[in-house]
Amino acid sequence: MQLVLNLQQERDFRWQGFAQGATNQEALSWLKNWPYWPTYGVVIYGPACSGKTHLGRLWQEGSGAHLLKPQDQNTPPLALASLPILIDGFSDMPWDEDWLFHFLNARFNTQARILILDRAPPCAWPVKKPDVRSRCLVLPSVGIHAPDETFIEAFLIALFRERGVTLSQGVARFLSIRLERCYATILQMVEHLNACSLRLSRPITVPFLKEIGGIEG
Repeated sequence: MQLVLNLQQERDFRWQGFAQGATNQEALSWLKNWPYWPTYGVVIYGPACSGKTHLGRLWQEGSGAHLLKPQDQNTPPLALASLPILIDGFSDMPWDEDWLFHFLNARFNTQARILILDRAPPCAWPVKKPDVRSRCLVLPSVGIHAPDETFIEAFLIALFRERGVTLSQGVARFLSIRLERCYATILQMVEHLNACSLRLSRPITVPFLKEIGGIEG
């Protein structure tokens, strides 16, 4: 009897694990040219599961950036002024806005790079102080858009590869034209199909999708 272990999936943040397409091309272009940004920082926003964290880790590896954590607000902003900084989830951070004001001013003065990731654009961030809001709004912002069928196909292949599964182009195409164009929904479907495949010891094929996944041809 084959035992299926429910192990936590380790994220693959390498370039080869990142699905590229029209949906994220602009954001990708900004990150690849980060030393030549016209200003000190950039905001990338997009839906949950759209690859923002993956892009952020790729940039962090290339730039040597420090991933900002809530406890870093106990550090004087000037002590961080010369470091490249990554903020993953601006809206979820419990900000001390006085600290944030001085932190952004220090960034402006040193021009040390900062990449901010969030689900929402800066205009929708829960910032109360006008001086802080104005400093957030001045940063260029780039959106990751809803995926098209071509991107979904590449995204599926990348997600299954991350789980040690080689998904054929034909199966990926079959799925891509039938799934909702929502990153979170796609990820949930991948998790479901992978779990079923492991439990039943069956490869993921079109007949498998029709039978197990409830996906009609």
